Amino acid sequence: MKNAPTRIVVSGYYGCGNTGDEAVLAGIMESFRQMAGDSSCDFTVLSAKPDETQKLHGTNAVQRMDRAARQHALAGANLFLSGGGSLLQDTTSLRSLLYYLWVIREANARRVPVVYYAHGIGPLKRGVSRFLTKIVTNRAALVTVRDEESAKLLQEIGVNKPRIVVTADPAFVLRPCDAIRTDELLSAAGVAPGEKLIGFAIRTWPGFDGDVWRQVSELIADEGYTPLFIPMQPPGDLELSLAAAGTVGRVVKGTFTASEAIGLISRCDALVAMRLHALIFGAVVSVPLIGAAYDPKVASLMKLLGQNSQCFDLVELSPQRLLGEVRSTLMHATQITDGLSHIAEGLSRRALENASLALAEAK
Repeated sequence: MKNAPTRIVVSGYYGCGNTGDEAVLAGIMESFRQMAGDSSCDFTVLSAKPDETQKLHGTNAVQRMDRAARQHALAGANLFLSGGGSLLQDTTSLRSLLYYLWVIREANARRVPVVYYAHGIGPLKRGVSRFLTKIVTNRAALVTVRDEESAKLLQEIGVNKPRIVVTADPAFVLRPCDAIRTDELLSAAGVAPGEKLIGFAIRTWPGFDGDVWRQVSELIADEGYTPLFIPMQPPGDLELSLAAAGTVGRVVKGTFTASEAIGLISRCDALVAMRLHALIFGAVVSVPLIGAAYDPKVASLMKLLGQNSQCFDLVELSPQRLLGEVRSTLMHATQITDGLSHIAEGLSRRALENASLALAEAK
């Protein structure tokens, strides 16, 4: 008799229009598919827009703020995944942290095994944030984190009961869309065949408005490259990208999947990114990277990728300095590409380990 599929509930920042978080979900589902098979797992995703999540990922989804829907999803579930990304932090807001901890608590109350899936923990600036994270996390069955810094922070705040394993972000298992689709997206953005591209994945941040990035675009264009802006979270990233592109750059408009973003980045000679998952996408296709670190997670990732020298605190960057970094990166592109290819391959294997470890905890 055929075994029933493992019923898995996934919580995260899904259905909110962030390409990085949708990449986390896509990576989770692909990892389970590779480790357990296509029909071995039955997912229900807690989403801000369930219809969009169902369409994008081909999985069941319920409204994440609907307590009754959450309880129904948890009833009979074999596993609960707190699904990766930077969920447990209080920089965005304390309210966000409290939501994710509360949903984990609901799973605990239902006696559903809780697995933290490739989390990036912190920053946790408030004492109450550290205390509550410690209390809730110590009831988890297993914690996997995407970097050593996250593991150290959990240990610092007193998490000592569940096993903590350093793995890798689920997005490392993803691959680019096909070449035909990539060509379609580039054509829609106004990119002509044969144009040399420098990719940008930027976000709003104090002191770095459209005027600053427009200066960067003009300097890049003077070097014979077309700046290609890939907005990872509209509308904010899109509005900034349109302002930054000016008359010389191109902007990818409309919605696109993580695999489509990877396809776009694969056509770039280098990528300048504030967005963490844009950097991961670049690593997947071995595109030379320049990380503009507005948050410690960006520096942690670039360290993991062996690209410390190509990562800079955002406040240290000026248009002229950034141009210099782009020149240097292009000059050493072959060496950088070779190193990224080797490291990303290892991180893809570690990303798959998340699913293997999680499945072992299912009831």
